[in-house]
Amino acid sequence: MLFRRLWYLLLLLVFYVFINIHFSTRNLNPDQSSISESRFHTNSSYEPKQYNEQFDNDDVVFLIITGKPNQDDRIPLQQQTWMRYTTQTYIFSETASGRLPLIVLPNITDSYASNGPKFWDALQWAWERFQNRAKWFAKVDDDTFVNVHEIYKLLKQKDARKFTVYGRCGEHFLPETHVSQETLPKNWTFVDGGAGTFISNYAMSLLNLHGFLNKSKVLQRHGSTLFGFQDASFGEIITEIARRETLRYNRTFTSPFICEDRRLQHQCDPKHPEAKFCLRQRCTTLHRCRKDLMLFWHRHFSMRRLGT
Repeated sequence: MLFRRLWYLLLLLVFYVFINIHFSTRNLNPDQSSISESRFHTNSSYEPKQYNEQFDNDDVVFLIITGKPNQDDRIPLQQQTWMRYTTQTYIFSETASGRLPLIVLPNITDSYASNGPKFWDALQWAWERFQNRAKWFAKVDDDTFVNVHEIYKLLKQKDARKFTVYGRCGEHFLPETHVSQETLPKNWTFVDGGAGTFISNYAMSLLNLHGFLNKSKVLQRHGSTLFGFQDASFGEIITEIARRETLRYNRTFTSPFICEDRRLQHQCDPKHPEAKFCLRQRCTTLHRCRKDLMLFWHRHFSMRRLGT
């Protein structure tokens, strides 16, 4: 009798081990496994990871660019309002603060023009830490209000496995560029920065693959234009990557930029004709929100969520 019981227990143990191995491996493929850093070296192949449909707050990493002249006034307003609803928000400055949890970037001045180098430093910092966890990387300014609930709803519908940069598109010409204007699709444009730039995980991986998550390389390529035209420089680099990927896979040259010019606003004053749209619709971001305007939109969208 004792021998029979031991035999049954042994059979159950073997069955349990088999079931666990089966279910832990049946959905595993190379795209879902962890990606080593070596896969991002130039000339190495990379395929976008397969994400589950589930989406949570940790899937979006917010990167706020600030500086000494404004950080002690503007960042606390963001902390009181929309930052309360985020779980992954990091603030970058060239100057430490006794009041704020800042990531201090070395060898950068406190001028407005240094936002370009700060932007690239912030992207590199975030990719090194969140490449296998975050689906979206969101860069915003220190005077941008983010309607966090709407951003989460919006990005949940987007595929972070695609080469995508989401934001408000300006009518700009590219700066002096390595890309021939004749090769660009008609009416080519790119997202500008103030209202927020939302970069997919796959787009970040391509920036890294092609060596652009390296401020020194970007400075060599763009020189002083990086300081005066941060958005245009980023747009030109994304354009160049799109061209390279088109040639690499023999595809049609299509824009990776998804333009949303109404729900992402450059204006914050509710009396402004553009910002009035956000009184009726649930905008995702508003730029140039300073002092009481940040609090105004926080109250407005909070009441909208409550149905009052």
